Amino acid sequence: LAFPPIHLLPLLAGYGQLLSNRRFVAGSAALGLVGLPLIGWIGLSPVLLIHDEGLSTLAYALWQLPVFGGLILGNLIINHIADRHPLPTLVRGALWPYVAGLCLMVVATWVWPSVISLVAGLSLYALGLGIANAVLYRMTLFASTQSKGLVSAMLGMITIALLGLGGALLAMIGAGASLLLFAVAASVAGGLALWPLWSLLRARSAQAAVMP
Repeated sequence: LAFPPIHLLPLLAGYGQLLSNRRFVAGSAALGLVGLPLIGWIGLSPVLLIHDEGLSTLAYALWQLPVFGGLILGNLIINHIADRHPLPTLVRGALWPYVAGLCLMVVATWVWPSVISLVAGLSLYALGLGIANAVLYRMTLFASTQSKGLVSAMLGMITIALLGLGGALLAMIGAGASLLLFAVAASVAGGLALWPLWSLLRARSAQAAVMP
């Protein structure tokens, strides 16, 4: 089968229009930033747990279960309640465990520097991430009236770029040097998502207010 030709200029124009859409940019930035603590954990947990803490490979694997269990539980919760509440309400609800988990991660690891403290906060954060992620994706995907294939492609590029650059930056600043340093760096990275989240929710509320 012959593939249709790709017209570069209209494609670039479409991407340019998306980048001028504040709701889309805010949603894309939020999606990239909310996942940074988890990406950092995936990348640096072998260093933190096996190299620094001296845990076995089995213990390392077992400590992953609460974190990814929280993420799975969040997805199950959103699957159960998604059709009962407006999307912005779901995001605001997800922010409670999200922010509480980031704060717990720092405070608990500072007071009692241990793997338990770090994983407890990460698991609560992952619960909020699991609830928010799919909702944020939908809100961002429909923030523009352009082709959903184009929107999805641009959304994926921005999200992957932020996750890749953010994960590399966490490693470069030494977030894997200790449990507390990781907790602080990951919490700051996750906290950066609050600004684009606020912008997205505010724009959504403003749009709903002007609709008949």
